[in-house]
Amino acid sequence: MFEKANLECVFNKVGETSYRLDEWIEHGGPDKENEKRIRDLMADAVDGESIGHPVWREDNEIHFAHRGMAYVLSV
Repeated sequence: MFEKANLECVFNKVGETSYRLDEWIEHGGPDKENEKRIRDLMADAVDGESIGHPVWREDNEIHFAHRGMAYVLSV
């Protein structure tokens, strides 16, 4: 993908990150129907890894962790 855009990846880092579900939904902006679906799926996944990532409640809010990656690109 980067080569096709004539970019060189000079650094990348894989790591774990976590979000509050409300924060993630605000960022993604799903329509109301999909937002309800997401919230229901995440509520069902609390205290487990049924979605493949840890999901938990903290201060009465749902949080989840996932793997992320950052890139530094050069032209």
